[in-house]
Amino acid sequence: MSDETAHAAKVEIFGVVYSLKGAEDPDRLVRAGAVVDEKMREAAAHGAGADRGGLAILAALNLADELIRSREEVER
Repeated sequence: MSDETAHAAKVEIFGVVYSLKGAEDPDRLVRAGAVVDEKMREAAAHGAGADRGGLAILAALNLADELIRSREEVER
């Protein structure tokens, strides 16, 4: 991906602002960041691990589970 095709967006996830660059539309990057933020906050609300890294892993696992379920549903 060249700098000419890259899009940039600032995304806040669990209190930290990240500068993201990708091929996707900046709005899509912001929406993806919002989903990750939501999943991390859900994990934190359920008392799951206090450190940011652990919450990020739990968020990733929850998102992966949702993806797998969606793929299985599509295959049916």
